[in-house]
Amino acid sequence: MKIINYIFTLLLIAFSTLSEAQTLEQYIQEAQENNPKLRASYKEFEAALEKVNQVGSLPSPTLSFGYFISPVETRVGPQQAKLSLSQKLPWFGTQQAKEDLASIEAKIKYQEFVNIQNLLSYDVQQAYYKVFEVTQHLKWKKKNVILLDTYKQLATSAFSNSKGTLTDVLRTEIEIKTTKTEIDLLKKELNPLSITFNRLLNRPDSIGIIVKDSIKLSKFIEMSDFQSAINNHPSIIALNHKEEIEKQKQQVIKKQGLPQVGAGLDYVFVGERTDNIVAGNGSDIIMPMVSLSLPIYRKKYKSAILESELLKDAYLLSKNSLLNFHVSNYHQVIYQIHEAITIYELNNEQITTTNQIIKLLISAYKNSGKNFEDILTAQQRLIKYEILKVTALKNYHTGIAELNYLLSNTDIN
Repeated sequence: MKIINYIFTLLLIAFSTLSEAQTLEQYIQEAQENNPKLRASYKEFEAALEKVNQVGSLPSPTLSFGYFISPVETRVGPQQAKLSLSQKLPWFGTQQAKEDLASIEAKIKYQEFVNIQNLLSYDVQQAYYKVFEVTQHLKWKKKNVILLDTYKQLATSAFSNSKGTLTDVLRTEIEIKTTKTEIDLLKKELNPLSITFNRLLNRPDSIGIIVKDSIKLSKFIEMSDFQSAINNHPSIIALNHKEEIEKQKQQVIKKQGLPQVGAGLDYVFVGERTDNIVAGNGSDIIMPMVSLSLPIYRKKYKSAILESELLKDAYLLSKNSLLNFHVSNYHQVIYQIHEAITIYELNNEQITTTNQIIKLLISAYKNSGKNFEDILTAQQRLIKYEILKVTALKNYHTGIAELNYLLSNTDIN
């Protein structure tokens, strides 16, 4: 029994170690393997590849059979039945033009897949850093309760020695109750955040999320040629392909507007004559045939080309609009990153100074029993600065993640 308990303990330790070792990169990889939207997008890409094989095939040949209820009399005998085989042949280059069109459509599906993949990576990082933020807020609120308990003991001791007042003790109790309520709310906030994160990974809602206890503010270097990176964004490339599709579609329409050639063979079954014997009596008839379609109604082809031109213009305008949107977002994110760095550094300085102030205030209070409220105020400011520092970290890393999405950069900060 002791051996079983020992093994079970080892398994728990191993499982705990594996859970803690799971990094943000591993979470993103898990999401990319399991996310249903991303998998559906890849299936659409695979289906588009299969379409290339379909459009490259010739139309199916036509086989028909006819039986003469009243045989048609000919010199060599009555025609009894007819078997016909025909094949339509599109104009030269039509099939290749269709294949090229289907290939471009497959490229669009691939770029849409890459865009969803990059966006999923950003969504996972955004959700991860939000969980990190709330977890860190919880940590500092809990630490605040411990410190407030210490200050309560300090105020109680001072009151017992007739140096402090009961008001100081009561003020501390109010702050403790307020902080505990905030802790309860933060714990409740973690639940929907965890569900959102787990759903991105397509796994059960109850699975816990292991986030780092501390995240550093890495050095930020702004990209010099961001415009070219934005031009290579998958959504922009997809719109380029859509413009290309309309050009290729016009080639297909022009090819379809040319005559189609048909080749066939008729085989007629002929019975023998009984009333007279002639040369070739009862010989079956073989008749090769060639047909040519005449696309003389040109209105539909002209309309189809005009439609394609209008769509090409629409895709160009959509691309310009999307480029403007991405460039605007880029500058907004750059501002967000610099703002986060500034706020982080400011609060770092404020924390150092406030810690010094608290030490001085506590020392003075122990001697005089006065200005206890200043200690509480300084303590609450300290926790506020720590929380603002955590939020700045979250905003910084979320901004970097969004910047990577805009620049199609797959590196994880």
